[in-house]
Amino acid sequence: MILTIILILFLIALTYFIIDKLKIRPRDKRFLNRLNIYHYFFYLVYCLYTLNNDTDTTHYYNTVALSLSNSFMSFFGIGTQFMFFIGYPFIKWFGMSYYSIMALFSWFGFIGFLFFFLAINSLLPSRNIRILKIDAVYLVFLFPNMHFWTSYFGKDTLLFLGLGIFFWGIANLKKNVLYIALSLLLIFFVRPHIVFAILISSVFIVIFLKSKITTAQRVIIGLVLVVSIALSINKVFEYTKVDINDPVESFNNSAMNRSERLSSKSGSGVALSSYSLPLQVFTFLYRPLFIDSPGVLGLLSSFENFIILILTIKVLFSKRRRFIFKSHNMQLYFAVFYFSITTLMLSSSLSNLGIIIRQKNMVIIFLLTMILYSLSVEQKIKEIKRAKLRASLTPNIT
Repeated sequence: MILTIILILFLIALTYFIIDKLKIRPRDKRFLNRLNIYHYFFYLVYCLYTLNNDTDTTHYYNTVALSLSNSFMSFFGIGTQFMFFIGYPFIKWFGMSYYSIMALFSWFGFIGFLFFFLAINSLLPSRNIRILKIDAVYLVFLFPNMHFWTSYFGKDTLLFLGLGIFFWGIANLKKNVLYIALSLLLIFFVRPHIVFAILISSVFIVIFLKSKITTAQRVIIGLVLVVSIALSINKVFEYTKVDINDPVESFNNSAMNRSERLSSKSGSGVALSSYSLPLQVFTFLYRPLFIDSPGVLGLLSSFENFIILILTIKVLFSKRRRFIFKSHNMQLYFAVFYFSITTLMLSSSLSNLGIIIRQKNMVIIFLLTMILYSLSVEQKIKEIKRAKLRASLTPNIT
């Protein structure tokens, strides 16, 4: 336990050093350092949670720790197998305890938050936006659900990290190509179907993005995407257990079987397969909503979901939504296409509210990005109008 505390203190100090080197406002640096401490609070909560609940984290750790194999590569694989593989050096070579490796991966999760913060911060034209009288960006990054599911030794932590690096990286393709490639590899080995969604989203970006991409670049990027999809599609179908010869019917059957299996394991199941598509999407994005909250975590998620639902309505049913489609920004277009594809994909295959709370972590951050951008552009327009008004009222001094 002493070594775990020392590790956490070292990681907090390391994060402080990293944040200090960032070219952002001093106020944002202070917030990120506090957010780091806040994130480790959820590490403690998750550790307490594992004392009374069977979790994937204990399975990953015990499988490697109790294994008699001395071969690192014997654990190499995709999905759960990859978690054994990536945990092997820390457990076998460095002798890390369960709580130490949890603390390390919790730090990986926070680095994901750091990349998302940098991406969103540079994307917004104005930071003078408030939600409940709180800086809107700060409020979004304080949502408990995202921290809880990225504070442990698990797939969701690494997936969040990979998505954060990728989203930050695409702001400057030439400069960040290595980061983008490494993030895609990480995401592929954790959940290959998410990389498939990223690649499809990228195809739409190449088609619809009017600026910043020349014809030659479109051709090159298009060829790379086609080759990448061709190389990965077999692994995706293998991982998701979808028959490549009849993908639609096979996916529907696989999704239904998965839904039934997840529902049978918990009292928080919902009959999602019997819902219409709009209701499936609503359930995935905005439930639980108080009346169907499974436990304390579900209650916290309900508060988050209520705020996100109100913000979605505020943007969706106003002229603000046009700001997103008129932006011609690669990051924002990616957020739109990735959010749409993964939402449709996951909402039709999950029926357990506990699983939904965890799985939508990889999606909801992009919905929040679109909401923040819309509110930010509106605020920027107001600021410009006020500046022009002040200028018109100010007498010219000759």
